[in-house]
Amino acid sequence: MNAKVFEDWLSETLDWIKIKYPNQKHAIVMDNASYHSRLTDDSKAPTTGARKAEIIEYMRANKIVPPDLLPGYKKPEEAQALLVECCKKNQPRRSQSTSR
Repeated sequence: MNAKVFEDWLSETLDWIKIKYPNQKHAIVMDNASYHSRLTDDSKAPTTGARKAEIIEYMRANKIVPPDLLPGYKKPEEAQALLVECCKKNQPRRSQSTSR
């Protein structure tokens, strides 16, 4: 199974539950199977191949405070690697497959 198949199945199942049991509250319990969640564009951390501007935008959007690049001088490659590592440590959790 993959996330797309699971999302379709869950959507159909939730629609059926709403029809079969109207005006009732329902709880869905899921485990951490890989197809129950997936990376979305807003939850993917930049890689070392990302441009500096992309890393900065990602950090601003996710309110990530950059690591202290001082004391001492860091080469641009070293600084970029530190920023990417910081982004990965602080990236949002994988989002659930469905918005329901």
